[in-house]
Amino acid sequence: MKSRSRNFATLSLMIITVLLRTKIVAGQEALLGKKVLPLCHRECMPICMKVTEATQEICEGACQAGCVQLQGRGTGLSATDQGVDMLIVQLGNLLNTDVASMHYDKYYPPLPRVPARNHRMINSVVFGVPIKSHHRVSDVLSRTSGPSFGYVTSVSVRTNARPFLRGDGNGRFGRFGGKFVPETLMSRLRDLEEELDFVLSDHEFQAELTTALRDYVGRETPLYFAGRLTEHYRNKYRTTGDGPEIYLKREDLGHSGSHKMNNALAQAMIARRLGCSRVVAATGAGQHGVATAAACAKLCLECTVFMGSTDIEKQSSNVLSMKLLGAQVSSLEGTFQDASSEAIRNWVENLKTIYYLSGTVVGPHPSPVMVREFQSVIGKETRKQAKRLWGGKPDVLVACVGSGSNALGLFHEFVGDEDVRLVGVEAAGLGLDSGKHSATLAVGDVGVYHGSMSYLLQDDQGQILRPHSIGVGLEYPGVGPEISFYTATDKEAIQACMLLSRLEGIIPALEASHALAFLDKLVPILHDGAKVIVNCSGRGEKDIELLSKEACPLLFLESPRSTQQICEGACQAGCVQLQGRGPRGTGLSATDQGVDMRNMSSTKIQIRGQPLSKVLTRNHRMINSVVCGVPIKRHHRVSNVLRTSDPPLGSVPTRTDESQFLRGDGNGRFGRFGGKFVPETLMSPLRDLEDEFNFVLNDHEFQEELTTALRDYVGRETPLYFAGRLTEHYKNISQTTGGGPEIYLKREDLSHCGSHKINNALGQAMIARRLGCKRVVAATGAGQHGVATAAACAKLSMECTVFMGTTDIEKQSSNVLSMKLLGAQVKSVEGTFKDASSEAIRNWVGNLETTYYLSGTVVGPHPSPLMVREFQSVIGKETRRQAKQLWGGKPDVLVACVGSGSNALGLFHEFLGDEDVRLVGVEAAGLGLDSGKHSATLAVGDVGVYHGSMSYLLQDDQGQILKPHSIGVGLEYPGVGPEISFLKETGRAEFYTATDQEAVQACMLLSRLEGIIPALEASHALAFLDKLVPTLRDGAKVVVNCSGRGDKDLDTLIQRGMPSSLC
Repeated sequence: MKSRSRNFATLSLMIITVLLRTKIVAGQEALLGKKVLPLCHRECMPICMKVTEATQEICEGACQAGCVQLQGRGTGLSATDQGVDMLIVQLGNLLNTDVASMHYDKYYPPLPRVPARNHRMINSVVFGVPIKSHHRVSDVLSRTSGPSFGYVTSVSVRTNARPFLRGDGNGRFGRFGGKFVPETLMSRLRDLEEELDFVLSDHEFQAELTTALRDYVGRETPLYFAGRLTEHYRNKYRTTGDGPEIYLKREDLGHSGSHKMNNALAQAMIARRLGCSRVVAATGAGQHGVATAAACAKLCLECTVFMGSTDIEKQSSNVLSMKLLGAQVSSLEGTFQDASSEAIRNWVENLKTIYYLSGTVVGPHPSPVMVREFQSVIGKETRKQAKRLWGGKPDVLVACVGSGSNALGLFHEFVGDEDVRLVGVEAAGLGLDSGKHSATLAVGDVGVYHGSMSYLLQDDQGQILRPHSIGVGLEYPGVGPEISFYTATDKEAIQACMLLSRLEGIIPALEASHALAFLDKLVPILHDGAKVIVNCSGRGEKDIELLSKEACPLLFLESPRSTQQICEGACQAGCVQLQGRGPRGTGLSATDQGVDMRNMSSTKIQIRGQPLSKVLTRNHRMINSVVCGVPIKRHHRVSNVLRTSDPPLGSVPTRTDESQFLRGDGNGRFGRFGGKFVPETLMSPLRDLEDEFNFVLNDHEFQEELTTALRDYVGRETPLYFAGRLTEHYKNISQTTGGGPEIYLKREDLSHCGSHKINNALGQAMIARRLGCKRVVAATGAGQHGVATAAACAKLSMECTVFMGTTDIEKQSSNVLSMKLLGAQVKSVEGTFKDASSEAIRNWVGNLETTYYLSGTVVGPHPSPLMVREFQSVIGKETRRQAKQLWGGKPDVLVACVGSGSNALGLFHEFLGDEDVRLVGVEAAGLGLDSGKHSATLAVGDVGVYHGSMSYLLQDDQGQILKPHSIGVGLEYPGVGPEISFLKETGRAEFYTATDQEAVQACMLLSRLEGIIPALEASHALAFLDKLVPTLRDGAKVVVNCSGRGDKDLDTLIQRGMPSSLC
């Protein structure tokens, strides 16, 4: 028997050798090394087969030319991928067939007979059909001539644990890994392996990659202490001690919203070095697809992403992002595993010009090692951050496992630290017994798939099973060769996603939510003080629609709106109330009140203790301005009505110090702008707020807490990124003989929640907590401030109500769903942002003792504008420091969009005293200034009082507020802040406009050239570069505030701006 087994093994080895290395006999020219020729039918295009013209006839059997071809689909693909039932056409049966009877026998020598029981091993090597673990691989592959197919037969002897766990250097980890590919691919894989080995030690490549990871991707990502989540588990399990401490590695803050960018960028750089002009990739959840599309846009490479039709339906926003970034998205029936097979086919068709960019730690060597190496930055940062935060290592690392890239990225640095526990969590789907899961390690068997040996989901016949998970990125039927773990179901993942959203204001991807779900089982068994780090590998905005439709629809039901009876009178309660809208109507325009205040001059209302009858009727609009927020035209004299204890507003102070003059008088006045145009009812709470604000500015404890939160929660500092391709673009169109200006982007889009708004929301929410307020109200237009406020309130355990106009809700549905998932109550208000603002103020005034109004704009009564500006000024402070580091000086020009002005002042304020730095604000010209459909307040507006302060406003001749318009919803406000107004009047800043169409074009330009999708608001600033750049000297440094990311605007771009060819 032993002799017979050895004979079978020898015979089997001969068969494999013949299959992979044979040459055609009987006068035919050798097939090896010949160019692959296209076949006449797409279905019959060979993947790994080297052919001559004589073999272009379709054959329904098998041929020997480095692989076996069945229905034109070849090596490295499962039976399902091949479109053939391998139970019907098994290689063992073919080998037992009389080869001479087949029509292709004249090309190939007869194949030796092999026992049928070994057919599946052969299929595994040749086709990629999986091998069940009970089929003894060693009987067939015990001795080979090269490292590709061998594996370690014994794992018992550990001479050194660290190298042992890291593999043998040839892509083998014990019996896993290897290169199960035909000879056709061996040369290309060897070239890739050599290139990888070179770049890992190449200083120039590493320097470029490090810079890109810092300035483009936004590394390092924070290690955030999830205090409320830690407290939740402590209370849940009633531990007598403090319980474990839970930290999140915030990969969700990386560019493109997940860890996938780390690998995609590095591999795209390798593709460029190899001379490839085109990249192909496969994606499931879309995260790897978006990352690949962005990297290719940045590096000027063509990009094709394959995606299953099932996944496209679930991840439509990511599909639109890929298209906007310039990628071609190719749809095919099935899911990620089918997309992967198709991408490999496409790659093999033209190995010289196409690069297959794998995002997973699967496939033939060196792909798994390469992906792991580029993702290992996660673990390296984690070790360093843990050392800084608590002076040691983590006790437990937790990550979700699909194929394993994010898990290995976190784990690999610690595989030699045996005191660090590594926990991977797979997707149990609807339950392991249901058959609807992706728990490869829990119930799978060992086999070969897509070129390497690992655990696979397969049936008793070795057929690949269809995986399932609510986290689409986990739907893969295998894992990488290094991975080993536990499981969490769809329901558990959803609950974990909602829990983190409500407790920490962080919406994790459903993939990462599986790791978070396992904390329920892990925490009770850990000692007090144990440090647990969970890889929050991606952000969950992509899953919002899926959650709302399938997972937790009750969460997203619209809250009922109260309908108060109209009362046609007026009351004095610190303001005028009309039509019953809110208990008090302070700070609202006549339009908001639903009545023409010019007809109310006989109403018995007192102002500052004086009956209205004693005030001249011609001054009624000033009264309405103070009480109701009706704007004042410049020709109405404010001084005739408001002689109060406050200093006069109409005079410009003497300039004793230019810098101090430009920064205001400290009481919220900038020249004639600003002030507190509010009734006496609000004076006391505003004074309390001002006192508290002045205190926290110099309070060490508050500032330390805020600084830590900005670093670990928000993700500051945000990069100052040199936009090289955008710079080159303007150099070319300007036809400059020199280098032209250099364009840099301040990447506020990489902040938590996707915009600069979180800087202020977090700071003010901390003040609200200090003031003892239990509830926060806010108004939002584009939804960015609403999401930021909801997140800050979730983190600080405060109730949150966000008011939003019906028009904006329709445009920004994804942000509305995000706010609700974060625990906020979203109240719909008829109209746009200005109407929502009025309603929020009404709500605040009715509950002054318990409610805090969190303004996101630099408008309103003092100290609101000053407070928002101060919290946003971190942008400019970082910019000054980063400019000093990058080029040793200051920027020459700063450019920002202007709605009400928060992001512009955030960038400008630090440089107000630097007169050699130009400050350029860009307003929304909408459909054109002559159309009346715009938000260009500074360009065509007049001075008036609105929502409690004096500034420039959009108003008609009667002082009625005009409805603003912009494709960038966040710019639709009929006024600007007092400090912005003052900068215009003094000439310290320049203000221009950009139309909707110009903003759309600028958005698409940056997306295609740099792989960054900016918000449509920020796109207005980018649009002005067309006019600005030609006027600047060579080498001038221009910094544009990329104040938000554009995911929220994808639907708007489709409907109004993006060419149909992209859709």
